[in-house]
Amino acid sequence: MSLPLLVSGGSHQQRLDLARIKSGPDWLVIDPEKPASPSGRSIGISAVRSLEKFLQRKPYQAPVKTAVIIRAEKLTLPAQQALLKTLEEPPAHSQILLLCPSEEQLLPTIVSRCLVKRLAETGLAPGRIGPPPAEAAANSGTAREFVTNQLHYLHYELRLHPETVNIRLIKALNLALTALKFNVNPKLTLDVLSLSYTPAGSNPAGVY
Repeated sequence: MSLPLLVSGGSHQQRLDLARIKSGPDWLVIDPEKPASPSGRSIGISAVRSLEKFLQRKPYQAPVKTAVIIRAEKLTLPAQQALLKTLEEPPAHSQILLLCPSEEQLLPTIVSRCLVKRLAETGLAPGRIGPPPAEAAANSGTAREFVTNQLHYLHYELRLHPETVNIRLIKALNLALTALKFNVNPKLTLDVLSLSYTPAGSNPAGVY
C-alpha cells in the first residue's frame, strides 16, 4: 500500500510534469476544468465515489491503478470529507495523486494522510530528469533545490515503475545532497553528479 501523494506549489505545468499522467484503463484523471467534466468548476462527492470504485478494481496492465485529482483545491468540503477514508486506507495496488497550488487549500486531515511534495516556482522543473544546468550551480541553495527535485521525481517513478528506475542515479543524488549539506562546493558537487547521468539522448528519463 502506497501513501497518497500530494503535490503542491510550483506552477500548474510543473505539477502536471511530476504526475506524468498517462492514458489507459489503469488511470483515472479528475479535472474540473475539462469542458466535458460533469463536476463543472468544482469536484463533488460523485467524483470521489467514482474514484473509490475505480481503485477497488485490480490493475489491467500497469503495476497499480492510479487516480489523479487535478486542481484538488476544487474539492468541495463534503467531497474532501468523503475522500478521507480512502486516503487513510487506500486499496492495495493503488496510487492516489492530488495536485494543488497549496496544501493550505485543503483540509488539514487530507494533508496529514498524504506524502507532501512541495515544488518551487523555478526553471529547475522536477518533472525533468537530466544533468544539472549551469544555473543550478549558482549557489548551494539552487544546487540543493535541483538535487531535491530530481530525487522527488525519481522516488515517484520508483513507486509506479520500480523496474525502470536508475537506482544508481538515486544513490548519486543522495550523495550529492549529503555533500551540499556539508558545504561542499556546489559546482564541484554537481560536476561529479553529472557523471552519473546517462549520455545525452540515450536515456533521458533516468531509467534503464
